[in-house]
Amino acid sequence: MFPIELLVPVVAIGGALLLILLFKRFIKPPAMGAPLQAKPILTPNELAFIEKLSEAVSAFEDIHIFPQVSFQAFLQVAPSTPKTIRQATRNRISQKHCDFALVDSSSNVRLLVELDDTSHRGRERADAARDTLPAAAGIATLRIHSHRVLTVPALEAIIRPYLSPPAAEIA
Repeated sequence: MFPIELLVPVVAIGGALLLILLFKRFIKPPAMGAPLQAKPILTPNELAFIEKLSEAVSAFEDIHIFPQVSFQAFLQVAPSTPKTIRQATRNRISQKHCDFALVDSSSNVRLLVELDDTSHRGRERADAARDTLPAAAGIATLRIHSHRVLTVPALEAIIRPYLSPPAAEIA
């Protein structure tokens, strides 16, 4: 027969283990992973550029600048695409973003602007392949090298062909 004096500690230990298992199973602490910290949305280089871009865009009615826009915000896979291809295409765009999206008052992206700095050296082929994604949806990407010193009028002249309405719309 089991000694009664051992019953209390065995039940207490068994109960504690049961509580621990239930706690781990049903009450999980939030997943932390690596500690996170805030950072500025734009680099100093991008911050200086957006000031000029804002001035250049002011020459066009109803064009707004949105920085750091995810491709998923303005690209979607056609619903008629087979499921396996649809998911693969979503995966190709899911982690991509543009430096600046120039958007009209109807919320249509008119032009993407990428400010390329020294980190893009040797990545020209990858950048060109990346630019084919919005191009497939009729959205052009303008790449500007950050070492280029552009005046506001020069920048306005560069973006004008993308933002001006076609001649047929003017008439």
